[in-house]
Amino acid sequence: MLFRSCLSIHGEICSVCGLNPKSVYGEVINSIIEVHHIEPLSEVAEARAYNPRTDLIPLCPNCHRAIHKRRPAYKPEELKGMLNR
Repeated sequence: MLFRSCLSIHGEICSVCGLNPKSVYGEVINSIIEVHHIEPLSEVAEARAYNPRTDLIPLCPNCHRAIHKRRPAYKPEELKGMLNR
C-alpha cells in the first residue's frame, strides 16, 4: 500500500538521477522503480508509521543500491551531488 501511494504521489521517476524506466524499457517491463525509506529501516530504533509523501521516494535500482553502499546510508541529496560532479 505505501509503495503504491508513494508512486502515485511522486511518480515513477528516480528522485536522484531522474531516470524514467518506462521511457527506456517501455510498458513491457512494467515498473522497475523502487521505493526508498528516506530514513532507512535498518537505522530506525523503533517501528513507526510512514507518510508516503514525506518519508518515501522513488529510486531506480542503481540509485537505490548506491544509497545503501554505506552505513549510514547516503542521503538522496548526497548522491545527487555525487552525480552532478
